[in-house]
Amino acid sequence: MDLPQTAEDILPTLNRPMPFSDEAEKGVLSCILQDPERLTRAFNAMPTALFYHEGNREIFTTMVDELVANRPIDPVSLTHRLRSNGRLDHVGGAASISELYSFVPVASHFQYYLGTLRTLYTQRKNIEAHVKALDGLFKTSEADLPAALDAAKGLIEEAGKMPGQALKSRSVAESIGPLLDEIEVRAANPGRLPGITTGMTTLDKHTGGMMPGQVWVFAGEPGDGKSTIMQNLAEAAAAEGNRVRWYPLEMTHNEQVLRLLASSAGVDNSKIYSGIMARGEQMALTGACGRLQRLKIDLVDVEDATATDILADMERSDAPIIVLDYLQLLDDSGGRKSDTRETVLANISRRAKRLARRTGKTILTASQLNDSGRLRESRAIGQDADKVFLVKKFEDKNSETGFDDERRILWCDKNRGGRRHWEVPLRFMGSVFQFKEEIG
Repeated sequence: MDLPQTAEDILPTLNRPMPFSDEAEKGVLSCILQDPERLTRAFNAMPTALFYHEGNREIFTTMVDELVANRPIDPVSLTHRLRSNGRLDHVGGAASISELYSFVPVASHFQYYLGTLRTLYTQRKNIEAHVKALDGLFKTSEADLPAALDAAKGLIEEAGKMPGQALKSRSVAESIGPLLDEIEVRAANPGRLPGITTGMTTLDKHTGGMMPGQVWVFAGEPGDGKSTIMQNLAEAAAAEGNRVRWYPLEMTHNEQVLRLLASSAGVDNSKIYSGIMARGEQMALTGACGRLQRLKIDLVDVEDATATDILADMERSDAPIIVLDYLQLLDDSGGRKSDTRETVLANISRRAKRLARRTGKTILTASQLNDSGRLRESRAIGQDADKVFLVKKFEDKNSETGFDDERRILWCDKNRGGRRHWEVPLRFMGSVFQFKEEIG
């Protein structure tokens, strides 16, 4: 008898569909049609995934859209909206909406049906998490088993969390003590940078350094130096003894280490590639190797890793500085097939922000700009971030291209808790992957 090789091999042997109740789903929708205020009070605790049946999910999504747009939710309006979206036949036609209205006798049964949906949703999430955990364990070598078990535990714990559950709270009286302690430490060390230095005087002055629990986003067009400026901030943090955990989604480890070597040695990266170096450059490279080996910088293998894998790894890490290069390259196979790219990225962005706050880490990441000069694919990236910096080319009318490629402007577009719309003039030394602040 052949043993199963993956978790997917086990599922067919179970010979059972995922748990769901069409009656409970229609019951909830019927109660909302009869009393739309129930959706107003409960929709934040009602993820779309509560509805397993695709047609019911389509109806619920349309109801939420109507609620957000401040339009009426009734059988006639709902039928019209579904018809205008080309989805009415997909949910069974106008007759199905009419039947849905009278599916339950009274709307007060709402909480009973909703409770059933929440229970079934939790069961499905647990099944999916266990299957994914099993799949990860099947593919894990013995040496990596402890880490895989931790990841599996995290997946299962996350699956048990129900949206809309009661949240913990703490009174202002309980919170004020730790804040006063922090203020006292700052008063005893006047002028001391509260966060980890960025290595740039103006940046530290306006931001207080890389503060715990924050997400910094560097946005720009391709080739403007987003990855380089994150590298320089990480180098400054590591030089002070801080551990840095680096997720290079855009380049190989060899490429990333070469960039660090070129920066530390001040040697043109093309000379390192070719091996044609003067004696002084060879000595500089040797010294850079020694310095880099003393720094606590960990490059993470992200091959085939999903956003969930990477966020879970960040959570377990003891590094206060995280470099995620870059956010828009992340994907997550756990999303619904109907999710747009913007929805996927918005979800990842929110999870990264919550992780930063919960763990006290500083996450440095980057985002490309669209043709309109805005963050590409998802506005949530900028909304969730604490700091947003635009890396801009320096205009030079005397140049053939109209820009001075050896200079950049770092423009502060968002600075939560501080002043924004200030800039840092930078000298860009692309051959050695360095930015230097232009002072005076």
